Amino acid sequence: MGRIVAVVGMPGSGKGVLARIAADGGIPVFAMGDIVREALIQADIEETPTSVGKMALAIRREHGEAIVATRMLPRVQALSAAPLILIEGVRQSAEMDIFHSAFGDDFSILAIRSPAEARGERIAERGRGEDGDAQDFTERDARESDWGLPELIATATITLDNDSDLSTFESRCRVWLGGS
Repeated sequence: MGRIVAVVGMPGSGKGVLARIAADGGIPVFAMGDIVREALIQADIEETPTSVGKMALAIRREHGEAIVATRMLPRVQALSAAPLILIEGVRQSAEMDIFHSAFGDDFSILAIRSPAEARGERIAERGRGEDGDAQDFTERDARESDWGLPELIATATITLDNDSDLSTFESRCRVWLGGS
């Protein structure tokens, strides 16, 4: 079994940048948000900042706090022989528990740290369906904080700082991926 690394960070921190660089390098990347987006598609609901947040809450209420990880686990296990796998966007300790139980010492947490102001600017520029405006950003930050994301960030064994320009952060990602 290879290394399984959960990539955590607040919205707009740079998780997607690391995921893109890893995928471009042939590293399998699984996005936890895909599970929520699949639930939206299944319910025939348009992806908006409000609908994504409501669906994320609804599936957790209906199926338990770890449901996103539980649905993601078989996908990751199917490729667990890869030397490195990233799971982007883990947000809760219940989700971490699922992966820790499945992968043991082969599982670790990488946190991407980035100032709130910079994250807000990035989100305003990228224009994804789940992003919305400044109010949506504030609500999403609060929701993910309530889920315990800051605590997960604090427990990470690996950190990458995204406190500069995109090129610098991409370089930091490549260095980490090259050494992992």
